Amino acid sequence: MTTDPGNTAEQHRADLATDFERFIPLVFNWANRLTRNHDQSMDVVQDVYLKWNQQCRHGAPDRPEAWLRVVTTRRVFELMRSPQLRVVNRELDERNAGRDDGPTRPGPDMDLLKDDVLQSLGLLTEMQRNVVLAKIMDQKTFAAIASECDVSISTIKTHYLRAVRVLRGTLSSRWKDQ
Repeated sequence: MTTDPGNTAEQHRADLATDFERFIPLVFNWANRLTRNHDQSMDVVQDVYLKWNQQCRHGAPDRPEAWLRVVTTRRVFELMRSPQLRVVNRELDERNAGRDDGPTRPGPDMDLLKDDVLQSLGLLTEMQRNVVLAKIMDQKTFAAIASECDVSISTIKTHYLRAVRVLRGTLSSRWKDQ
Protein backbone atom coordinates (compact mmCIF):
# COMPACT_ATOMS: atom_id res chain seq x y z
CA MET A 1 0.00 0.00 0.00
CA THR A 2 1.40 3.39 -0.98
CA THR A 3 0.53 6.72 0.52
CA ASP A 4 -0.22 9.76 -1.54
CA PRO A 5 2.55 12.34 -0.85
CA GLY A 6 0.16 15.18 -1.68
CA ASN A 7 -2.27 13.95 0.95
CA THR A 8 0.54 13.76 3.52
CA ALA A 9 1.50 17.38 2.79
CA GLU A 10 -2.12 18.45 3.14
CA GLN A 11 -2.39 16.60 6.45
CA HIS A 12 0.81 18.24 7.66
CA ARG A 13 -0.58 21.71 6.81
CA ALA A 14 -3.84 20.85 8.57
CA ASP A 15 -1.85 19.76 11.65
CA LEU A 16 0.07 23.05 11.65
CA ALA A 17 -3.18 25.03 11.38
CA THR A 18 -4.56 23.04 14.31
CA ASP A 19 -1.38 23.81 16.25
CA PHE A 20 -2.08 27.51 15.77
CA GLU A 21 -5.52 27.14 17.35
CA ARG A 22 -3.97 26.46 20.74
CA PHE A 23 -2.04 29.75 20.52
CA ILE A 24 -5.03 31.94 19.55
CA PRO A 25 -5.85 33.00 23.14
CA LEU A 26 -2.20 33.88 23.76
CA VAL A 27 -1.84 35.87 20.52
CA PHE A 28 -5.14 37.66 21.18
CA ASN A 29 -4.07 38.47 24.75
CA TRP A 30 -0.77 39.99 23.59
CA ALA A 31 -2.48 42.00 20.87
CA ASN A 32 -5.31 43.15 23.13
CA ARG A 33 -2.95 44.29 25.87
CA LEU A 34 -1.05 46.38 23.36
CA THR A 35 -3.90 47.74 21.24
CA ARG A 36 -6.60 47.88 23.96
CA ASN A 37 -9.12 47.24 21.20
CA HIS A 38 -10.97 43.95 20.64
CA ASP A 39 -11.54 44.37 16.89
CA GLN A 40 -7.97 45.44 16.20
CA SER A 41 -6.73 42.50 18.27
CA MET A 42 -8.84 40.09 16.23
CA ASP A 43 -7.36 41.59 13.05
CA VAL A 44 -3.88 41.03 14.47
CA VAL A 45 -4.73 37.39 15.26
CA GLN A 46 -5.85 36.90 11.67
CA ASP A 47 -2.70 38.53 10.30
CA VAL A 48 -0.53 36.38 12.57
CA TYR A 49 -2.42 33.29 11.45
CA LEU A 50 -1.67 34.12 7.81
CA LYS A 51 2.01 34.58 8.66
CA TRP A 52 1.93 31.27 10.57
CA ASN A 53 0.56 29.44 7.53
CA GLN A 54 3.10 31.12 5.28
CA GLN A 55 5.93 30.13 7.65
CA CYS A 56 4.64 26.57 8.00
CA ARG A 57 4.90 26.02 4.25
CA HIS A 58 8.64 26.01 4.87
CA GLY A 59 8.40 24.30 8.26
CA ALA A 60 6.98 25.04 11.66
CA PRO A 61 8.95 27.44 13.85
CA ASP A 62 11.29 25.68 16.29
CA ARG A 63 10.05 27.86 19.14
CA PRO A 64 6.45 28.68 18.22
CA GLU A 65 5.61 30.84 21.23
CA ALA A 66 8.67 33.06 20.75
CA TRP A 67 8.01 33.26 17.02
CA LEU A 68 4.37 34.18 17.60
CA ARG A 69 5.27 36.87 20.16
CA VAL A 70 7.70 38.46 17.70
CA VAL A 71 5.22 38.38 14.82
CA THR A 72 2.35 39.62 17.00
CA THR A 73 4.24 42.56 18.49
CA ARG A 74 5.72 43.42 15.11
CA ARG A 75 2.21 43.53 13.60
CA VAL A 76 0.81 45.60 16.46
CA PHE A 77 3.60 48.15 16.09
CA GLU A 78 3.06 48.28 12.31
CA LEU A 79 -0.61 49.03 12.98
CA MET A 80 0.21 51.64 15.61
CA ARG A 81 2.28 53.54 13.05
CA SER A 82 -0.50 53.49 10.47
CA PRO A 83 -2.63 56.60 10.08
CA GLN A 84 -5.70 54.34 9.77
CA LEU A 85 -5.34 53.09 13.34
CA ARG A 86 -4.92 56.60 14.68
CA VAL A 87 -8.23 57.61 13.06
CA VAL A 88 -10.03 54.56 14.53
CA ASN A 89 -8.62 55.23 18.00
CA ARG A 90 -9.53 58.92 17.81
CA GLU A 91 -13.10 57.98 16.85
CA LEU A 92 -13.30 55.53 19.76
CA ASP A 93 -11.94 58.15 22.15
CA GLU A 94 -14.51 60.69 20.95
CA ARG A 95 -17.33 58.17 21.32
CA ASN A 96 -16.23 57.20 24.82
CA ALA A 97 -15.63 60.81 25.92
CA GLY A 98 -19.32 61.35 26.64
CA ARG A 99 -19.74 58.17 28.69
CA ASP A 100 -20.07 58.44 32.42
CA ASP A 101 -18.22 55.52 33.95
CA GLY A 102 -18.75 56.72 37.50
CA PRO A 103 -16.43 58.79 39.62
CA THR A 104 -12.97 59.34 38.25
CA ARG A 105 -10.02 58.26 40.28
CA PRO A 106 -7.31 60.73 41.14
CA GLY A 107 -3.90 59.95 39.74
CA PRO A 108 -2.38 59.48 36.34
CA ASP A 109 -4.43 59.44 33.17
CA MET A 110 -4.19 55.70 32.44
CA ASP A 111 -4.85 56.04 28.70
CA LEU A 112 -2.09 58.62 28.42
CA LEU A 113 0.24 56.41 30.45
CA LYS A 114 -0.54 53.39 28.24
CA ASP A 115 0.11 55.46 25.12
CA ASP A 116 3.42 56.65 26.54
CA VAL A 117 4.42 53.08 27.46
CA LEU A 118 3.57 51.87 23.96
CA GLN A 119 5.57 54.67 22.38
CA SER A 120 8.48 53.83 24.66
CA LEU A 121 8.23 50.14 23.75
CA GLY A 122 8.51 51.23 20.14
CA LEU A 123 11.94 52.69 20.91
CA LEU A 124 13.31 49.32 22.01
CA THR A 125 15.04 46.83 19.79
CA GLU A 126 12.86 43.90 18.81
CA MET A 127 14.74 41.58 21.19
CA GLN A 128 14.47 44.05 24.09
CA ARG A 129 10.76 44.52 23.47
CA ASN A 130 10.14 40.78 23.30
CA VAL A 131 12.10 40.11 26.49
CA VAL A 132 10.22 42.84 28.35
CA LEU A 133 6.85 41.60 27.11
CA ALA A 134 7.68 37.98 27.95
CA LYS A 135 8.91 38.98 31.41
CA ILE A 136 6.14 41.41 32.32
CA MET A 137 3.08 40.35 30.33
CA ASP A 138 3.67 36.60 30.40
CA GLN A 139 5.49 36.57 33.75
CA LYS A 140 8.18 34.29 32.37
CA THR A 141 11.45 33.74 34.15
CA PHE A 142 14.73 34.79 32.57
CA ALA A 143 15.58 31.10 32.19
CA ALA A 144 12.32 30.39 30.34
CA ILE A 145 12.82 33.37 28.02
CA ALA A 146 16.42 32.32 27.36
CA SER A 147 15.31 28.81 26.50
CA GLU A 148 12.56 30.14 24.28
CA CYS A 149 14.98 32.43 22.41
CA ASP A 150 17.85 29.94 22.44
CA VAL A 151 20.31 32.37 24.04
CA SER A 152 21.99 32.52 27.43
CA ILE A 153 20.26 33.79 30.54
CA SER A 154 22.85 36.56 30.88
CA THR A 155 22.04 37.75 27.34
CA ILE A 156 18.34 37.91 28.21
CA LYS A 157 19.10 39.81 31.42
CA THR A 158 21.24 42.27 29.47
CA HIS A 159 18.44 42.92 26.99
CA TYR A 160 15.98 43.32 29.85
CA LEU A 161 18.17 45.78 31.77
CA ARG A 162 18.86 47.85 28.67
CA ALA A 163 15.14 47.92 27.90
CA VAL A 164 14.29 48.99 31.44
CA ARG A 165 16.85 51.81 31.19
CA VAL A 166 15.25 53.06 27.97
CA LEU A 167 11.74 52.79 29.40
CA ARG A 168 12.76 54.51 32.63
CA GLY A 169 14.51 57.28 30.70
CA THR A 170 11.58 57.98 28.41
CA LEU A 171 8.83 57.64 31.01
CA SER A 172 10.37 59.14 34.15
CA SER A 173 10.24 62.76 33.05
CA ARG A 174 6.44 62.72 32.79
CA TRP A 175 5.51 60.02 35.30
CA LYS A 176 8.05 60.21 38.14
CA ASP A 177 5.67 62.06 40.47
CA GLN A 178 2.68 59.76 39.85
